[in-house]
Amino acid sequence: MATALGTEATRLDLVLQPGATLIFNVSDRSGVDLTGSAAALAIKSRARFPVELVALSVGSGISLGGTSGVITVTISAAQSAAISEIGLYDLLITYTDGTVDKLRTGTVNVKRPVTL
Repeated sequence: MATALGTEATRLDLVLQPGATLIFNVSDRSGVDLTGSAAALAIKSRARFPVELVALSVGSGISLGGTSGVITVTISAAQSAAISEIGLYDLLITYTDGTVDKLRTGTVNVKRPVTL
């Protein structure tokens, strides 16, 4: 069974423009070899019964930088276009020894363009 490291996730609120790609890096794992690790990011609605709006994993929106310890998250234009409401997200990494660490958490706000 996986265990958590016990560190509190860093809060990072995201602002999405529908139809725009959002890319962000997590570099606070510098010096940690992420080779063979898994990572997942889920965006869920804030409803009483949350619905998953976006799910990313390694090779599908998340890339791990191996020995550099950098994690790159990409929410595609098509994925951001499908999000029409404020949501919540978290980013988890599972190391090769089974330890799970929640790296980021926050809200996902949708910013609609003024000019169409």
